[in-house]
Amino acid sequence: MVSISIFKLKTWTNMLNYKDTISSTTVFNLIESITSLSIINPRKIQLDKNFFLNPEKRVSESILINLWKNLEENSNMTNYAALLGEYIPTTTRCLVTSLASQCGTLSEALESYTKYIDWINPSLKCTLSYDRNYTYIYFSLNKSKGYPNSAIIKSMSNVIHWARKSSNSNIELNTVTFDFIAPPFNDLLRQTFGKNIKFSKKFNMIKIESSALDKKLSNHNPNIKQLIEKSIIERKADYIKDFEKKQVINKEFILKIIENLLSENKANIEYVCIKLSISRQTLYRRLKKENTHFKELINMVRKKRSKELLDLNNLTTTDISERLGYKEISSFYSAFKVWYGITVKEYKANLRSSY
Repeated sequence: MVSISIFKLKTWTNMLNYKDTISSTTVFNLIESITSLSIINPRKIQLDKNFFLNPEKRVSESILINLWKNLEENSNMTNYAALLGEYIPTTTRCLVTSLASQCGTLSEALESYTKYIDWINPSLKCTLSYDRNYTYIYFSLNKSKGYPNSAIIKSMSNVIHWARKSSNSNIELNTVTFDFIAPPFNDLLRQTFGKNIKFSKKFNMIKIESSALDKKLSNHNPNIKQLIEKSIIERKADYIKDFEKKQVINKEFILKIIENLLSENKANIEYVCIKLSISRQTLYRRLKKENTHFKELINMVRKKRSKELLDLNNLTTTDISERLGYKEISSFYSAFKVWYGITVKEYKANLRSSY
């Protein structure tokens, strides 16, 4: 059962890394869905949902995880995940959903959603890939944190129901796959995802004809879209800046900064020093005290990230090399062989054979 005081919520959030927080409206919308659909007794949710109304605020991710655990333990409905996926709360919206609603087409909305999904929940990943006729939407959720399969079903279903409602059209899906065994309510899932659903696959994925995503959205307003996008960027930057002011500069903290900068192609010592507001010499001294150096740290981040990008299986090796900050692809090949004892080509071949 979730029972946490508002004071503790505020205190914990102020001390948490951005990656350990979620948009407050993510919690609000889940509580709203649970109570509106009578999935469990509202008394079992000892949280004031009004605390989570502000779309610009963030709260501890543990609140959301505990809510999902509460659902798993107390719901008498085996199909509650499908019901939650169909329900689109109208009381409030998170900033990312509001942004998507102001886009011109479903395709643009999806791109905005995937770009800023970490504002909703950094543990929820969504990526897009394309071929000549189809768009592939990949979803993943960090289950090691305690999320049930129901959470990924809800996320994927919400996207489809939102797309159909926003475009006022019955969008048909080509294929949908899940990385877990079929639940007892998979017939109900077919009402949302269509007949071609497959379970126990490598990815959680939706395959859809790209032409279906050309549909126009009725609420399109480029000016409002620009304002919301600016708000997301500023709120995220403000939160990270406030958090970093409270942090002790050590190896773990610098690794997190490098991870963030790598996605911006700025993972070099100059930008790290700017982020920390310290000189190169001070950074060298801090790292020397921990028996490490900058090159070792950036290689640790690149090693981990290289495998994650290869596992996505929707990027070229050149793209991955550039995302890791290598000027020459040969440098990436050499580093990967040292890290994992096999070549990139061998790793990709092993990956294909596991499908």
